[in-house]
Amino acid sequence: MSIEIEVPGILLRRAAWTLLILLALTVLGELGYHNTPLGQDGRPLLLTPRLAAITHFQAQAKDWLTELKGIQQGLADLLQNPSPDLLSQENQIGALSSRAALLQAEVQDSPIPATMQDLETGLQAIAEETSAAVTKTGTWIDQPTSANLAAARDSLNTASADRIRTELESWMQLP
Repeated sequence: MSIEIEVPGILLRRAAWTLLILLALTVLGELGYHNTPLGQDGRPLLLTPRLAAITHFQAQAKDWLTELKGIQQGLADLLQNPSPDLLSQENQIGALSSRAALLQAEVQDSPIPATMQDLETGLQAIAEETSAAVTKTGTWIDQPTSANLAAARDSLNTASADRIRTELESWMQLP
């Protein structure tokens, strides 16, 4: 004895559409959950266009400061442990000069939220100071005098101090 149950086709189509919609909502919910920035209290932030621009600029600024730190570390290494090979030193300073110039252009050309104008000006100044330190280090490599070495170190110390001060500002500590 067998029992046959007949299910209307419309019911099967509705069930399929319901499952498809539930699956789509689940996928979109997971994407939103994993891509939404969180506040200090761990709750999701509502990103208005203004807040999204500020958050994006903050992430860019952190990347720029990391790149500046790498350039400054390269200069410090070059000044502390100069290679006896002049060609090697010229290659190192050339690479650092290119990185500094590209970074300076990127900072200058990036869109800035109005509330971050002062901070962007500070970042531009640090990028310019780092470029100046690269130039002075290059001068020291070409003309290795104690005065040129002192000028390169002073310029690097100024740029590094300003970078560190900016990294410690409260706006950089936000998530």
